[in-house]
Amino acid sequence: MFYPSFKVHCDFCEKDITRYTKLVDANGLDTDMCVNCFLEGRQNEKHSKNNPYHVINRLTFPIYEDHWNAEEELLLIEGLEKFGFGNWIDIAEHLATDKTPEDVMSHYEKIYMSGKKFFASY
Repeated sequence: MFYPSFKVHCDFCEKDITRYTKLVDANGLDTDMCVNCFLEGRQNEKHSKNNPYHVINRLTFPIYEDHWNAEEELLLIEGLEKFGFGNWIDIAEHLATDKTPEDVMSHYEKIYMSGKKFFASY
């Protein structure tokens, strides 16, 4: 299972690429590469520049509100599962963004508790 809170670093330049588009080796080798290293044609003992690859896009687009991206929405739900409803301080820290506990609580109440304008009725 993918947990968006895990940190990912480029295997070549060590840059934190957790929240950015990355490339992974399609042969199942454990290789993560930033776009810049890919464009430079970097390779190592695990990854040859001729190997096939997959592009993994980050979830930086908004779903419900412009100032909340898809990854933050997933982290919010993951935080609720991990820390429990109402633990807004822990959940805000779990997001690892500039969102305060008040921002997180307010967003949750607006979108998930009274999301009339976002969800169709069945």
